[in-house]
Amino acid sequence: TIGGRMKKLTLTTPHRFSRVAAFCVAAAVALTPIAAQAETLRLLTWGGYVPDELVTKFKDETGIDVEITTSNNEEMISKLRATNGAGFDLVQPSQDRITGPQLEYGIYKPLDLSKIDMSLFDPKILKAAMKTTEVAGKIYGVPYTWGTNGLVVNKEKAPNFKGFGDLCDPQYKGRVSMRLKRTILI
Repeated sequence: TIGGRMKKLTLTTPHRFSRVAAFCVAAAVALTPIAAQAETLRLLTWGGYVPDELVTKFKDETGIDVEITTSNNEEMISKLRATNGAGFDLVQPSQDRITGPQLEYGIYKPLDLSKIDMSLFDPKILKAAMKTTEVAGKIYGVPYTWGTNGLVVNKEKAPNFKGFGDLCDPQYKGRVSMRLKRTILI
């Protein structure tokens, strides 16, 4: 709980419920003991990841203000390195920017999974996120939001191309381009 006032949040649609519940659960488990007594949740996240509706609902149901700092992965890591992981109660970097920085800088705190209702998550996405955010047997991330990457193929040049696995087919060597960053997510 945050200041002893965390309540279960419910909305009408499963998608919205999952988002609100995941936000609140993540906020509750990520807070340090000092921040747990605070009246403000300090969130470091990407722009557009926390809709105003979600912040309002969180405030209405907990009485806790939310202070949002928007950033990108590299700035998040730099801010946390500069403060030795302090200054924020909840950080939402991309999933692939948790394990490496944690191993190198020790800037994140592990989640207390006993405080998370795992039924709120898609089991496959949860398992994948936990696997890729585990360091020394501790989990540092659960999914909050996710997206997809598109694949564009010229079927005249690659008529039998079916999916991402085909990118590694030797017949396409030298004829494929990919995003330079974050290919681990593919």
